[in-house]
Amino acid sequence: MAQRGRKPSYTKAHIEEAIRLCKGNLVRAAAFLTEKKIYNQRCTTAVFYNALKRWPELQEVLEQSRRDSAAEANSVGEDILNVYAQMSSDAKSGLRLYDHKLASLALREAKFRRETWGKSDGWTRRLEVTGIDGEALMKDNLDPRIYAILQSRGETPKSILTNLLKLANDEYENELDMAKTNS
Repeated sequence: MAQRGRKPSYTKAHIEEAIRLCKGNLVRAAAFLTEKKIYNQRCTTAVFYNALKRWPELQEVLEQSRRDSAAEANSVGEDILNVYAQMSSDAKSGLRLYDHKLASLALREAKFRRETWGKSDGWTRRLEVTGIDGEALMKDNLDPRIYAILQSRGETPKSILTNLLKLANDEYENELDMAKTNS
């Protein structure tokens, strides 16, 4: 047991195990080590951030765990939506409100994990409306007459594309919401 007044020193193996088991979620990993009662003290996320500084190789473990978690979240989200889509309306009406809330929470968590930890794999809500290296998307292809009309209305090709992409994203979000409410 750790001496009074001295911070416990978790081993690299403890930290790595917690990161892997909690799929890169450091808050859950801290709770895991607290529950495991290696020391009779509460573990915090600061322990993990300090360990990542002390052992830089743990950063790769954390990143890999988060990538795996994002990939798993994608599959979980698809599975939930597929199950709901295949259920008959009688079966859907038989589900309790609690079941709908659990499914909704699982979908939100899956979305969060994909969009935060899956960025390196292309999961993001960011809308890209520029060409290569930030250049205009339609630099040389836009008819000067169309460009003049856009300017007279206070618009640019970039603002038109941004609005179009936002509209498409909103429609997609609405379809997902409709699928959840119909289920």
